[in-house]
Amino acid sequence: MSVHCIVNIHDGPARKPLATIYRHRDGEPSGTGAELARFLNGCRITPGFGAARLAALLTARLKRDVSFLPAGSSHRGESFTYRIRVSPGLPASLEAYEAGPPEIPLVRDPCSDRPDWFNPGKLKR
Repeated sequence: MSVHCIVNIHDGPARKPLATIYRHRDGEPSGTGAELARFLNGCRITPGFGAARLAALLTARLKRDVSFLPAGSSHRGESFTYRIRVSPGLPASLEAYEAGPPEIPLVRDPCSDRPDWFNPGKLKR
């Protein structure tokens, strides 16, 4: 059975995402979550490289089974939601939630220089 997920990309602390990506498979933290962490590892956002460009690069990286949804929407079948927050000069951050309602927070970490920072074994249940 496929595990669906939503990836919301936020420009800084904005509540509404700039882009929403739906992924049909491998949506669990050990799949998409780990892939997002590898993609964002050590990623510092520079002026002129914002959330929109990151969304385009991420879509190209994920490639399979992805589609864009209207920003902030839900597909209503996802098991996990990921939020990426980008701000110029700061490391990107990744939050993972088990779909709700209510959403259950799993991980909220800034992306660090350690490639293994997103460890599904440390998920809070």
